[in-house]
Amino acid sequence: MTLRQLKIFQFRNFNELTYRPHPYINFIVGPNGSGKTNLLEAIYHLGTGKSFRTTLTTRIIQSDKEACQIHGLIEKGKFSFNISIQRERTRPTQLQLNQLVLPHAAELISAFPLRLMNPDSFNLLIGGPKYRRQLLNWGMFHVEHTFLTLWRSTKRIIKQRNLALKKNDKAHVNAWNQQLILCADQLVINYRHYFQLFEPVFQEIVKRFLPQMEISLKYYPGWDTGKTLMSLLEENYLKDQRHNRTHAGPHRADLRIRVKGIPAKDILSRGQQKLLICALLLSQGILLKKDQNLSCAYLLDDLASELDENNFKRICELLETTNAQIFVTSVDETLKKRLFKEKPSGLFHVEQFEPTV
Repeated sequence: MTLRQLKIFQFRNFNELTYRPHPYINFIVGPNGSGKTNLLEAIYHLGTGKSFRTTLTTRIIQSDKEACQIHGLIEKGKFSFNISIQRERTRPTQLQLNQLVLPHAAELISAFPLRLMNPDSFNLLIGGPKYRRQLLNWGMFHVEHTFLTLWRSTKRIIKQRNLALKKNDKAHVNAWNQQLILCADQLVINYRHYFQLFEPVFQEIVKRFLPQMEISLKYYPGWDTGKTLMSLLEENYLKDQRHNRTHAGPHRADLRIRVKGIPAKDILSRGQQKLLICALLLSQGILLKKDQNLSCAYLLDDLASELDENNFKRICELLETTNAQIFVTSVDETLKKRLFKEKPSGLFHVEQFEPTV
């Protein structure tokens, strides 16, 4: 997948902009506050339909405007297609693929897969299980084609079970238990299959980035597998009922990341954590190419921070081998000359764009 053209209107500090990225390496440079991250955010919208900076999505619209638009021309081999997003203050967001209105953003994820590495990516290590579950789910979505339907069913069942817990309706809780078990069994099979594909790719990459570290990765299904999920649901009924939520199940799945048995977040330096996070995200893109023959775009926002140049160079050298389209923001224009030497690249300056107050 290659982004050939991006057009944005009334988005953040860009009143109107047409950007034609290079098919390989793209350096987006400019001083702090000039809009480099805003440009990445617009690209991120094309692949997800949402922002990585705010859940209050009307904030991406310029303060004196009622709507913003993002248009992207995506190339896949000999074919190309258009993605359009219109976000208004008072109406639902409209997503279109080749002028066909999309009911859900999932179609965008399929059309333009991407991986983002930015300061918030540290949540993969220091944040709660939901961030690592999101990592797993991204991979599952692309590799296991029944995953989205199964995951939506599971979330619906959990929601209904929690409502029954709130009402202390034991009969309905038991009925939802049966449905949850069926979904959980299939999800665990799918998660384990994906993990078996993902873990060796990750180990190969992380050994390049952190050769002195013994890093282990383990899939946790969301409950203690020493007991059946049904027995735990029954055993936890009073606790679940007291908190009105289900404490065991696939919605609590996690990745356990450890160094010699110690949680990685408790032993690695900030720079080492960043290398580990890059290994996780790059592994997913590389696996996607290997397993599905789909290229993943990489958005790298402020990647150089907390890394010395040698470690930054390791990441760049690996990225070059992917032949993927890469977007790198930086205040340092000389990075273009020092890094990514094997692939042609493009340079885009954003300092001419003044932020909207």
